[in-house]
Amino acid sequence: MKQHYVLPDGVEFTSVPDPILGVVVDEIEDIKVLKTVMRIVWLYYKKKGFPRFLTLHDISGDHTIRKTLSKSGYGPVKYENLIEVLDKISSIGLLITIPVSIYENQEYIYILNTKEGRRAAELFNAGDIDIEKLPIPIKDSLIVNNENEVGVDNYIPTTAQNIFKLYEQNIGIITPIVSEELKDAETIYPYEWIVEAFTESALLNKRSWRYIEAILKRWKTEGKQDGKSRGDTKKVDSREWIRRHGLKKFPS
Repeated sequence: MKQHYVLPDGVEFTSVPDPILGVVVDEIEDIKVLKTVMRIVWLYYKKKGFPRFLTLHDISGDHTIRKTLSKSGYGPVKYENLIEVLDKISSIGLLITIPVSIYENQEYIYILNTKEGRRAAELFNAGDIDIEKLPIPIKDSLIVNNENEVGVDNYIPTTAQNIFKLYEQNIGIITPIVSEELKDAETIYPYEWIVEAFTESALLNKRSWRYIEAILKRWKTEGKQDGKSRGDTKKVDSREWIRRHGLKKFPS
């Protein structure tokens, strides 16, 4: 590892079932499968409400999974490679795979094999949940290009990865709308500003992109110097300026 990671105060935690950190970690020898398992658990528990599930769009859109499974790193993932890994995870009992019809397209959703997950799976299989009526943006959830790769619509160039990692570490899961705003911010503001804005929001416990974006916009409008907006500096009268800096004597 190139960096030492320090966990700051106020960092969020994700629940991980004990068997995953015990038996599963011990038995999975393929590091790609193990890393995918850990990211799926993270993505799954970022979902709110009931039923929780992941689509192929959710999974293929995750930058760590793309980095793990794609040849180039951070690029799109071969559809068959992703399915192969997900099948391995399902075969050891961690995931419940359910075929569903979404807007006349045959797809799969993935549910963590917990008590809550098994209950959701039963309802899906019984037809008691109409997936098309759920308040979750899953329409057109999977895009496959001519190279049979998925995650194309969520592809983020390597140079833009830092802001996405900052967002995930400090705020949470990235929605498609926020993804576009983050990419725009990457092109508008210096990376140092972005880091400082995330840091300021974390210190003030105001963990939202809107708050961070407001900081960046203020710095851009009012100017930024030494980590502070010029708009926050106080005006200094002539006496105070002389007291601080002294009065230069000019030759007569």
